[in-house]
Amino acid sequence: LAVDQANGLIYYTDSASVDTTRALFAYDFINNNHILIDNDLGSNGALTNVVIGARGVGSGAAAFNAGSLFLGVESGAGDAQIWRLTFSADGRTLAGVSTFGSNLASTDWGDFAIDTANGNLLSITGTGITRFNLTTGAAVAGTFTNPGGTQGATDAAGNSYVVGTLTQGNAPIIQRFN
Repeated sequence: LAVDQANGLIYYTDSASVDTTRALFAYDFINNNHILIDNDLGSNGALTNVVIGARGVGSGAAAFNAGSLFLGVESGAGDAQIWRLTFSADGRTLAGVSTFGSNLASTDWGDFAIDTANGNLLSITGTGITRFNLTTGAAVAGTFTNPGGTQGATDAAGNSYVVGTLTQGNAPIIQRFN
């Protein structure tokens, strides 16, 4: 799930981790209806095709920032890729598709989050948090130890958090990153 607040859309895919999971949808939370954005991200005509492996697009991570959906696709073949999907102004039509950052080794994403204060995408896995510059896609020096969180979030003030495993007393681990 990733939210485009400006257009009132929540982007999502089917969560099945199979190669037939190829579609991107949006829920318009203002008008209460579901929209098919693209029925096959692996076949985009004039736009770049998202490389879809054995897990489809249902296994990975996503975050939205400034007109672009950052979609992490776990191929299941020992590599993974982050894709930048750019939308028309209303958020309902794909205007561009490109790779973001370099091809990654086998990755089991928990989630992505946007660190607006530092201009970074946070790539959250069970073992670490890697930052990517939102403009260039380059990895920012250093990988941060994950405190046990697997889900990322950014609040309205631009603060980034990871949330995860329950600790003693059944309180979740919540760590702020900026």
